[in-house]
Amino acid sequence: MRLEKIQLIYNKMNFRKVLLALAAFGALLVSSCKNNEEGAIVPVNIAVSSDYLEIDSTAGEYSVLLFSNTPWKGEIVVSNPYLDEAERFEADPWLTVTSPEPFEGVASADSVKVTFSVKENSAEALAEGDTLYQREVIIYFRSERQIYATITVHQMGGVLKPNAETGPKPVTVEEFLAAEESNQWYRLSGKLTGLYNTEYGNFYLEDKTGNVQVYGLNLNATAGDKTFSLIGVGEGDNVTIVARRGSYNGTPQANDAYYAPLKVTVAEFLAAEIDDNQLYELTGVMEGPVNTEYGNFDITDETGSVYVYGLTSTIILGQSNDKSFSSLGYVEGDNLTIVGTRGDYNGKAEVMGPAYAIRAKGGPSMSVETGDALISDDRTTATVEGSYSYSGDAADVTEVGIAYGESGSGDFVEVKASETASPYSVTFGVEADKAYDYYAYAKIGEDVYSGDTLTFTTSEEAVSVSDVVAAIKDGTIVEKGPVAVLGAFMEGVIVANNDGENYYRKLSVADGSGSEASGIVLYGVDGDYKIGDRIRLALGNVTYSPYSGLRELTFDDSGAQIEVLESGVSFTVPELSAADFNAGDWQGMYVTVIGLTSTHPEGTTWVEDGKTTNRYFSSGDEEVVVRNTSYALWADEVISTGVTGNISGAVEIYNGTLQIYPITAEDIADFSTAE
Repeated sequence: MRLEKIQLIYNKMNFRKVLLALAAFGALLVSSCKNNEEGAIVPVNIAVSSDYLEIDSTAGEYSVLLFSNTPWKGEIVVSNPYLDEAERFEADPWLTVTSPEPFEGVASADSVKVTFSVKENSAEALAEGDTLYQREVIIYFRSERQIYATITVHQMGGVLKPNAETGPKPVTVEEFLAAEESNQWYRLSGKLTGLYNTEYGNFYLEDKTGNVQVYGLNLNATAGDKTFSLIGVGEGDNVTIVARRGSYNGTPQANDAYYAPLKVTVAEFLAAEIDDNQLYELTGVMEGPVNTEYGNFDITDETGSVYVYGLTSTIILGQSNDKSFSSLGYVEGDNLTIVGTRGDYNGKAEVMGPAYAIRAKGGPSMSVETGDALISDDRTTATVEGSYSYSGDAADVTEVGIAYGESGSGDFVEVKASETASPYSVTFGVEADKAYDYYAYAKIGEDVYSGDTLTFTTSEEAVSVSDVVAAIKDGTIVEKGPVAVLGAFMEGVIVANNDGENYYRKLSVADGSGSEASGIVLYGVDGDYKIGDRIRLALGNVTYSPYSGLRELTFDDSGAQIEVLESGVSFTVPELSAADFNAGDWQGMYVTVIGLTSTHPEGTTWVEDGKTTNRYFSSGDEEVVVRNTSYALWADEVISTGVTGNISGAVEIYNGTLQIYPITAEDIADFSTAE
């Protein structure tokens, strides 16, 4: 679709929702007048199949579907114009509607296809010293009764306007994952799960449509300021965040995230303006009378009291109360923390939304972390450190310890620590040449909280990269499973690193033989490791974590434990035709593909619009994908055309398609002037 420069934006579910909402709105507007002189008034139904479209900087043609049961006329307006932007658009519009012509229509039982054309957003027509900005218009479809539908079209290229409005837009996780990477802010709500870093606040946000990794959450809109602990949320809590759509290594994630609700006292809440969009967090005592069906009550702190018009256990802001209050377990006199909006009813301030509870009754949040296992020299004992983060009274914690069992058995023995303070350490007996699963735990009364289950082995055997790949292929190592079931270490040669800033925190490690299926990717590696280093990787905290087919090993928070055994080791670099490359298993290896020609027009750079970009090279009927990040030292260099040459790099795979990541400028020297 994108290659044809036409995009039909049509989401049946969203279209139906918009249609029903606008139909209800139209019916509401005319309900006071049953008839006029010409007969019954029919409610206006007018809706467009998408309300927002973000397009790249290139020229193209796009279409949407419009439904209207009444005559309508179209209008295009610059969104939030900057300086003379509106006047310049009127004189030379960059977006024009090409169908229907004229830009209007009649009532119809069927949807109408509206097609519009956009020009390239480039710096060619700018005066020297001018700035290239991203741009945005709103297309209105207006009926005669002041009811209308709109679509906002945002074109990338350049930077955001100084007065650009970039959010936040309330979306589901599914909608967030489907969004393009941009500077747009989004508001997401859901349950905090899989909390794996309590310093920066790394976790997964889950709602009924899916889950997404949140790469750091702060109390304020300041990236990486380590204020997660001040928010006061933990595993299993309901949260609302504001974040930008980003990704790492192709995996979507929420970046630059901050906590959406403002933490206020009741007095501060009462002084705030009425706003059904801004969220506030209040902590206080539930006072009656309490409506146990809808969750209506007063919340009181030392500064005052305010009425809560509905409290739920789920985040359903802006929707009908789902009557889930009773599942929270709160009763009059309980202390609780809630999130809602500042509303008003007949001049009386209320917490509206309906509000949601951060957590169900059951006390403060608890998260547990499992540390690495240290094996004694004689391989007869293992020592493991556990830790926990608890927002309540430390005296509530009644027991902590480590549970362990033979790997894969599912049977665990709990070994209690001598004290309940965090961190704590436990030593227990093991047998030689066996693999064990283990996790840290903490107890509050009968409730048990556990950390991640990890694996260690008492074997001293070092396996090869080929052994690991073979075990992945035959199912010995399962997805998200431990690699330590094979042995204590993996040995191999580093064949690709981040020397050219195009392979951030990743290493390709191979046996060095140049044979197929003899390489693997290590993800999340810090340290100055050189190409040609022969390394020994400890497997105790290593997990097989494939992404879209890529064989990738990851590590827990303690990171990769690598010992360099030897430097300057030579290894075989396979020289492959494009056909052999596409047909082979070269993941995690460093290869050279020969006889390639660029498929891009003259003047094309390796990276477009500051985003990770695929470039395509051909040899006969075969096409090879070359992938570059915006950080690559050659990102802004122009690709040479009209030449045939070779490209080298680390090999990854995405949804069945092999990709080459150049490692140094020399890898693409045949097609670039970069040095």
